[in-house]
Amino acid sequence: MPRKKSPVDFVKWLQGQLEAFRARRFEELDVEALGDELQGWVATYRYAVEEHAERSFRILKRPEYVYGDWNDLTYESSMLDLAFRHSPSLVKTAAAQIKSAYRLARGRAELHGEGRWPAKCPWPTLAALRRAPWKSKGNDGR
Repeated sequence: MPRKKSPVDFVKWLQGQLEAFRARRFEELDVEALGDELQGWVATYRYAVEEHAERSFRILKRPEYVYGDWNDLTYESSMLDLAFRHSPSLVKTAAAQIKSAYRLARGRAELHGEGRWPAKCPWPTLAALRRAPWKSKGNDGR
C-alpha cells in the first residue's frame, strides 16, 4: 500500500487519527505514519537520557566547579530520575545511552581543548551516574 502524503496540519491530522482510533474506525488509521511518529517519540525519550547524562559528564569532568555547577548537576540528575520514573523501560537501554553520552562528551571536550578524558567512562552504570553528583562534592548522599 503506498504511503500517504504527510499532513499539512500535523495537529489536525493527529486529532483525526485519535478520533478514528477511539471510535474504533481502524480502517481510517494511517498505520505507517502513526508507527513512524511513535518510533520518533521512543527515540526522543532515549535521547533525553543521553542528553542529560552527557551534560552531567561535562560538569563532573570539570577540573574546578564554578557557581551554579552543583545546581546544574542536581538538575541533570533529577531529569534523569524523572525520565526513568515516567518510562521505567528506559532503564533497559540506559547503559547504551550512558556509553554513547560519555563518548559524545569526551569528544566535545577534546574538540574544545578541555583536555583528554579517559577512554573508559568513570560512571559506566546508571547507578554510578546517579551517585556521581553526591560523590563529586565529597558528600555520601545522606
